[in-house]
Amino acid sequence: MANLPAPPRFDPSRGLAPARHAGPPRSSTASGPWRPDVLRWLQAHQNDGHRCADLDPLGVADSVDARELLAPGRFGLDPTERLGADAPALLGAHDVAGLDRALKRIYCGRLALDTSAVRDADRRHWLHAHFETLPPPHRDQALLDRLIQAEVWERHVARRFPLAKRFSLEGCEALLPLMDALAAQAALHAVAEVFIGMPHRGRVNLLVNLFGMPPAQVLDHIDPATTTPLASDDLIYHLGARRLVHTEHGPVTLQLAPNPSHLQSIHPV
Repeated sequence: MANLPAPPRFDPSRGLAPARHAGPPRSSTASGPWRPDVLRWLQAHQNDGHRCADLDPLGVADSVDARELLAPGRFGLDPTERLGADAPALLGAHDVAGLDRALKRIYCGRLALDTSAVRDADRRHWLHAHFETLPPPHRDQALLDRLIQAEVWERHVARRFPLAKRFSLEGCEALLPLMDALAAQAALHAVAEVFIGMPHRGRVNLLVNLFGMPPAQVLDHIDPATTTPLASDDLIYHLGARRLVHTEHGPVTLQLAPNPSHLQSIHPV
């Protein structure tokens, strides 16, 4: 057998950053140099922007007015003032007014980020950097498609078998695109096989949408009018699976370990 080069060592610190970045992205406050007054203004958005976010569609909750709490004037800044030639541009903004619009859209919109519980500064910068970086449209569409697949499956099973025990993924649909991202990153780091241990909750959804088990076969297990569960000697939410998936960075094998009830055979390492 020919001597093959050793695969690159897996580095967990690289996280799930998109491969298109030459290095880890940097948040606005970590990409200086900033003037002290501008830096305090940026940090105020990162620390308190979630308090001003538009998260109440009914408009009944008391919210903080971003125009007062995070106004440039509170930090001694003039909206017409330019940031200076040596200041890095955030989303193309070179003046205070443009940066104000960008910061309000990122931190005070319909999606909020609260990092107050994250003590490590590097982790906070990582979160802010990814929150401030807009993903390309095709990535947004791919994420939406996967969320829809997870949601549609749960709705279909609930409507067809309302009394069946299914341990749904409802409320945690993001697990499906997360597994896609983990598989892609594993392939990027030359990982050949990924072993997965998980409880009953969400297992059936992943069997269909990640491991490609035929929906008709899964529904036969759930349908109380069939004899499939008896013939298989186990329940659908106990079963494991194995599949070779092709990611943007290459193939990787995913293996889901079975999880029989009451045996507690699946634990994270």
